[in-house]
Amino acid sequence: MGAAEPSLASLFAALANDDRLAIIRAMGEWPDPMTVTAIAHAVGISRFSASRHLRILCDARLVSATPRGQALLHRLCREGFEDVEDWLFPVMDDASARSSGGWADAALAAEV
Repeated sequence: MGAAEPSLASLFAALANDDRLAIIRAMGEWPDPMTVTAIAHAVGISRFSASRHLRILCDARLVSATPRGQALLHRLCREGFEDVEDWLFPVMDDASARSSGGWADAALAAEV
């Protein structure tokens, strides 16, 4: 039996931290998997902090870790981001449709 999939709330919670967002950005800009040391250096945080943040990102399936010798190589994991996209894109499409003459305009007109 595999690991349980994270809830959508846990995915967003994992993204709700400036250091974790910086880690994701650094990993996205680097073409190869990264070690904790490389990530810590790229983001400007301690290895301990980087390791703690990476564990949270791995638990949320936003990052995967592969052992290589004594190091772990980390890479972004598309599946976790697809879960966020699957939820976010329809919400944004609905909001966009409503903002072009939908219920929001009617509600504003009623307040006047």
